[in-house]
Amino acid sequence: MRIDRLFFMPVLFLIWAVYSVLNETTFPNSAFLALIVGIFVGGGIGWGLWRSQPRLRKGNEDGSIIRSGTPLNLSLILTVFIVKFIISAMMSINSNLLYSFNFNLLFGFICGLSDGVFWGGTLNLFIHYKNNKKE
Repeated sequence: MRIDRLFFMPVLFLIWAVYSVLNETTFPNSAFLALIVGIFVGGGIGWGLWRSQPRLRKGNEDGSIIRSGTPLNLSLILTVFIVKFIISAMMSINSNLLYSFNFNLLFGFICGLSDGVFWGGTLNLFIHYKNNKKE
């Protein structure tokens, strides 16, 4: 895998989170601030989760890396989809939630948290790879 593909999932979830917060909430500014807070909190959690995961290794081809497979990625991807589905279903079943300020904040925070975990983990792997590559 090339190093730029390492950032595919975090960027994908970031786009999905920002789009959801800006288009599916009644209080988009407040929900967006909660999204940013969630990204930072999730980044810290992701950094900690990936601390004990196998590190990136240099591949055979120029610019390629080897990322060991772990169940952590799959379980987090499934968790994010399930949580987003539940929140979307809640909004469809009870449309009054769209007008709840607290629910909008929770929605933004959960979207940010789920994306932040991927950013924290990816940056943990990438920064350690870059620092070890220089040595």
